[in-house]
Amino acid sequence: EEVSARIRLSFTAPSGDLFLNTKAVPGDRNILEPRTGDAPALPTLVLKPDVKVDVFLYSLDPLSRAFRVLARATAHGRTVVVAQDYWAWDTFARYAMFSDTERLVFGRTKVDGHVHSNQSINFRTGGGEFTQQTSAVSGFSFTNGATIANTALPFPNIQAPRVEMPSMGQFSDMRTHSSGVFDVHSTNPLYSSATPVDAAIVFEPNGTDVTITASSNGSQISTVTQPIPPDGLIFVEGNITSVEGTLKSRVSLAAMGTITVTNNITYKDQDGNPAYHLTRSGAVVDPATLGPNEIYGTNGLAYVPNPAFAPVGNPPTLGLMAVKDIVLADRAPHNLEVNASLFSLTESWHAELDMVPPAVPTNKGNLAIVGSIASSKAGYRMASPQGYAKSGNFIYDPSLQTAPPPFYLKQNDKITAGPRFKTRQT
Repeated sequence: EEVSARIRLSFTAPSGDLFLNTKAVPGDRNILEPRTGDAPALPTLVLKPDVKVDVFLYSLDPLSRAFRVLARATAHGRTVVVAQDYWAWDTFARYAMFSDTERLVFGRTKVDGHVHSNQSINFRTGGGEFTQQTSAVSGFSFTNGATIANTALPFPNIQAPRVEMPSMGQFSDMRTHSSGVFDVHSTNPLYSSATPVDAAIVFEPNGTDVTITASSNGSQISTVTQPIPPDGLIFVEGNITSVEGTLKSRVSLAAMGTITVTNNITYKDQDGNPAYHLTRSGAVVDPATLGPNEIYGTNGLAYVPNPAFAPVGNPPTLGLMAVKDIVLADRAPHNLEVNASLFSLTESWHAELDMVPPAVPTNKGNLAIVGSIASSKAGYRMASPQGYAKSGNFIYDPSLQTAPPPFYLKQNDKITAGPRFKTRQT
């Protein structure tokens, strides 16, 4: 009972750790009693001098999402071992791409990571490449020349169960994890205002400081630069009107309105090495120096992991969570890098495409997103030729499986526990 309680409490741990990962011993589904030499997950419970209980926790899969709890009781020379299996309450960062209320549509796109739609998935033109599970509640369709033969789907699931989104209450409750200047709210005396407060956020070049410029109705309230809160959350009552910069630590941004990405967001390690970079035939190149029509994946251009990237401890990660849209601004670079996990509760992520005259959307180049994407509606990078029409590179960050952004929103299925069973009695 005690370990069950601790497992459930671990989901709200400030560290963001999933499911007591640090106490799990690597194992497999054949473990039916504690292994020799393994330390208990909890201190030994001594009821009487000759009556004691030890509890062991084993991981049942390499992603630390399923666990077996073994309780070994010894009394008067007799031993009983009982077990119960648990499945973790996953965050939405487990998905490379997720859509709740609209179908997902893919063309000639490569996606590394789990893709899921609570509706259906449409594959167009062929040439799509998916490296992990691709699942949909209402099946797949293939149009405009796409077929099952010319679309790489190694792990398809056309009748997947529905995954529920968090509630508005769960989203707004995240404010309880922010404080001081990181609680950008009209009721905070630091930002006192009669109307909702917006913020522009810059992660400074040193990768460890953040500048927050707060405003209300277009009038600036304050600007402050502080160290990024470790494993922390910056909560904004209104919109995040701009976010950009370099990150060497772990933090999440949550906005009750929209979030607008206005420049590159990149991860770096403590020595300044970027997590990913663009290369041409193996040589590093600056995306800003490319010609307007150059396309990633052609003529030797590749957006790839940097082998020199070696962060100490958990790697840097950024959560961008908005109630409304996450917008890639028209004023963002021609070739845009976004290292972050994106989450939109009621809308989508998308390039800024204002089709209402006299606005003239800009023809952009290549988009590279390293992280994860989850939204209510399907997002988009372009409406050809506007937006990021040259290429879309959606690269799942595998570190999100065990070290998601702090306080990242979780699936509403919570955790589940299997029946208890006795494995041995002597």
